Amino acid sequence: MAERDDGKVGYGRPPKATRFKPGQSGNPRGRPGASLSLKRLLQKLFKKTASLPSGKKIPVFEAILTAQAAKATKGDTKAAQLLMALFASVDDAKEQEELQLSAEEQAILERSLNRLEMKEGSK
Repeated sequence: MAERDDGKVGYGRPPKATRFKPGQSGNPRGRPGASLSLKRLLQKLFKKTASLPSGKKIPVFEAILTAQAAKATKGDTKAAQLLMALFASVDDAKEQEELQLSAEEQAILERSLNRLEMKEGSK
């Protein structure tokens, strides 16, 4: 469809000087990114490093745990409870991972139990 340029300006016909040039985007910066969730913000924060007075750099999460441990050793019971609860939750999650058997392991276990039951039944 050939574009007519008769100089008219109106609805759907902006002035020639304000039209987008060929290859020029109408939205040069693009769509704005999504806002971060609380979980993503915390993950981002905990990945950063913190400087200790000795000059050593450690992850922020490790620095927080170290500070809580120092408070707990000085007698702060809330800090001690927090660390114990955190340790218990990590330990429970680890146990759950260890206890879960794959389908193949489950089948092997069931076959072994069946064999044992058959041997004991024949005695």
